[in-house]
Parts: sequence; C-alpha cells; structure tokens
Amino acid sequence: MSSLISTIIGVFGYIFLGFLLKKIDIIPEKIFKYYNSISFNFLLPIALLTNFWSITFPKLIVYELFIVFFSSGIIIFILGFFISKKFLILK
Repeated sequence: MSSLISTIIGVFGYIFLGFLLKKIDIIPEKIFKYYNSISFNFLLPIALLTNFWSITFPKLIVYELFIVFFSSGIIIFILGFFISKKFLILK
C-alpha cells in the first residue's frame, strides 16, 4: 500500500513540477513539448507497469469464477432476447 501511495505522490509531484515550470515561463516551448512527450509516452506508463508487477492476486477457484461469469452472461442474453422480442416486434 505504501508503494502505491509513493507512486501516486511521485506522479502528482511530476505533474505539479511541470505545472509550476509552465507557470513561471522560464523554459522554452520546444523543451516543454519534449517534456510532455517523454512524460506521457514513457515515464507514466513505466510507473504504471512497475506497480502492476508488484501486485499479488489472491488465489481464486477458477471453475467457480467461470460458472458465475458465463451464467450471468447467459442470463443477461436471455433477458435481452425476451425483452427485445416483446418490444421490438418485426413484421
């Protein structure tokens, strides 16, 4: 949990640093374009990937998950079929 909080603080600190540098207006626009490109296309995805790698998922019973997932999908399909058949009568 502390790793997640430190990553969030780091990301928002990076955004706040960019905001302050833009507000002070001492850095040329060309450098800011590179800064934005690197931060959104490289640094932020790396921060997300490193947090995803550190997540440990609980043990799940796979067959029960499949039964719940597919049975709910089948129920929604059947309900949608009968509701559409009642309200969308094609002649």
